[in-house]
Amino acid sequence: MKMTKFNNLKYLLLGAFAVSIYSCSSVDNDVQDYDSSNKPQASALNNSASAAEGEIVTFTINLDKATNRDSNLFVVVDEDSEAIEHEDFEILLNDQIDPGDWGLQEGDKVLTIPAYSTSIDFSVELLVDDAYDLDEEVKLKVLSRRNMAAYIYDEIPLTIDVTNTAADYITMTFDWERTFTYNDTEYSLCEVGYDNDFILADADFNLLSYLAATADCPEQAIIPLSLGEGDFHVFQTLYENASLDLLGLDFNIPITVSYLRGGTQLSGSYVQTDENAYDTTQPSDPGLALPPTYVISFNITGDVVTIFDVTTGETLGSGRQAELGSLLTGFSNLPARNK
Repeated sequence: MKMTKFNNLKYLLLGAFAVSIYSCSSVDNDVQDYDSSNKPQASALNNSASAAEGEIVTFTINLDKATNRDSNLFVVVDEDSEAIEHEDFEILLNDQIDPGDWGLQEGDKVLTIPAYSTSIDFSVELLVDDAYDLDEEVKLKVLSRRNMAAYIYDEIPLTIDVTNTAADYITMTFDWERTFTYNDTEYSLCEVGYDNDFILADADFNLLSYLAATADCPEQAIIPLSLGEGDFHVFQTLYENASLDLLGLDFNIPITVSYLRGGTQLSGSYVQTDENAYDTTQPSDPGLALPPTYVISFNITGDVVTIFDVTTGETLGSGRQAELGSLLTGFSNLPARNK
């Protein structure tokens, strides 16, 4: 009687074990052992997309079945791509530096669909550049080789239509570098520490803030369009004249302003007029005791930026003129200089 009960218990345990095995295997009942003569077929869920510079586009690559082996594909740039990798876009996959026996070239991107999976996402970042680009296309293709564990009949083409993005800021660079000779030796203004600062004023020529005052030569300012609408004016002060006023030298030191709004046709340079430029007799003025001198102006109206010279009425960008107003006021409220 005890033996019968023991046997019954044994059969019950064996039956439960069999159910347990069946339950575990049923989770992966669609997974097949890898068979090189019957590889999973790869395809794209989405072959095309439209996006603007600065955005990220994601593609999904699918397999028609899962296997117990990783499926390695690779992504390359199509030779017909208008957009250029590393300039216009980045494929957010690691470079395959050691091709091994996959038949890859240096720089190809490996796309791995893990074993037991049937899909993988990868992304392409569209880079914002300073160029005014017409709409352009990123063209990629996903490829396989006979020993890469998944198969593509030919190749999977992927296309992104990219629209240009205008920067939401203006870049201005203020340069005064030049060489001069003293006692038969040649020097440069940047080398001797001749140091200009630049300040920003509103449409009524009231001080707003320092624009560029870092002791760099040249100085650069990044001006956000969120500054608001209207006219703005840039003035110059001389923090350090490197003792040029004591050397008996006689020449003007005009500022060359290079201006750019990335992603637009607003790009160029302008040389400060001789009437506004400092010369070698100008003393140092770190305390802003002297009136500043005018350099250049810009206008923000909606999404349009115009560069102009308020003292000459010359428009450097598009479509605006202005008249000289009152002298700049409010110098006692200048913030501390960034030195």
